[in-house]
Amino acid sequence: MKISLPNEAEPGFQMAPMIDITFLLIIFFMLVAQQTQNQFKQIENPIAENSVIAQERGDRAVVTIGADEDVYLGAYPATLDDIKDMIRKRVALNPLFKMQLRIDARVRHEKVREVLGACAEAGVLDVIFSTYQSDK
Repeated sequence: MKISLPNEAEPGFQMAPMIDITFLLIIFFMLVAQQTQNQFKQIENPIAENSVIAQERGDRAVVTIGADEDVYLGAYPATLDDIKDMIRKRVALNPLFKMQLRIDARVRHEKVREVLGACAEAGVLDVIFSTYQSDK
């Protein structure tokens, strides 16, 4: 004996789960963006008349020298040996590796030379200095 089932309409596409996922993704990316903005030590960038914004993002690491002349690799305190080790590893993977230096305007030139010397010893060929553009 054949049992007949009532004619049920096929359910339509449900938008509610898609909207929920979209809002979760928006919240996630807002939180991640906030964390990446606060990862570096706050410094007072020097002002340069001929400052140019670097167009190419490429492979680069950020070293910061704060007003207290402490050195940071990314967001973490580092020694010159730490920086050299990191550069050697990155240059081995990518010979076009670039180093971005964020230096507080109040840092003595001798400290900057120490960090630049460490970068040169380790083999970095391209150094980008973070500055503000002057109003001229």
